[in-house]
Amino acid sequence: MQTTSNKISNASNETAAMLSIRILELVANSNIAEAMSGKAYLAHAEVSAEFEKATQGLDRKVLSIPVNKYFNDRYELFNNLYVYCNGQLNCPEAATAQAALQVFKVLNMYGFYFKNAKVEVQSLRFKQIIDGLKAPEMIAALTKLGILNKVEQLETVHIEYEKSLAVRSVTLKNKVSASSLRKKLNAAFKLHIDELQWLQRQTDSAAIANLNAEINTRIDEIVLRAKPSANENKQQTQQSA
Repeated sequence: MQTTSNKISNASNETAAMLSIRILELVANSNIAEAMSGKAYLAHAEVSAEFEKATQGLDRKVLSIPVNKYFNDRYELFNNLYVYCNGQLNCPEAATAQAALQVFKVLNMYGFYFKNAKVEVQSLRFKQIIDGLKAPEMIAALTKLGILNKVEQLETVHIEYEKSLAVRSVTLKNKVSASSLRKKLNAAFKLHIDELQWLQRQTDSAAIANLNAEINTRIDEIVLRAKPSANENKQQTQQSA
């Protein structure tokens, strides 16, 4: 027959997270001062919150939303500048055509299309293009063409892209997995159960005895509910076949 600790240890991460939350809720709702002030209860509550956060996971797609937005915005701004300056090369006004030629040489240093290059290569190229456009000798030409603000926008979007990319990378890298915290949760769970049983023996309290009985019932219910029935196992086997 499985002990309470074994039932918890053998449960899945999702089931363990739910068990932890429910047991803490039972203790909190009991309004038993001794149970709610115990060191093991407080430690369990802390680990449980950490573990629940880990089980929620991180959706890379969600984290990629700002990355993709700035990536596309950056290329669109570059594309607009490229097309505009290319068109101004044939401007009948010599000064405008000369300004367009000066700016276009910088915009075209890697050609029109490099979106299929590796993202780090693209970022380096955009940085070099932006640095070239922001050189002091380019200000007059950009002003003549009326695109100085567009270059500033391109630089801003490029910076925001790099920031969002770094945030996604660091967030995913620093994510704590539920599996790495599982032993810590199991230990906290066991100490909490032991503490409640010790309180029952020390105080001979009917309220604590009822709380322990309710906790054991809740653990059995959740663990049993989490296990697939024999019929479900049979159906899964048939589907796999």
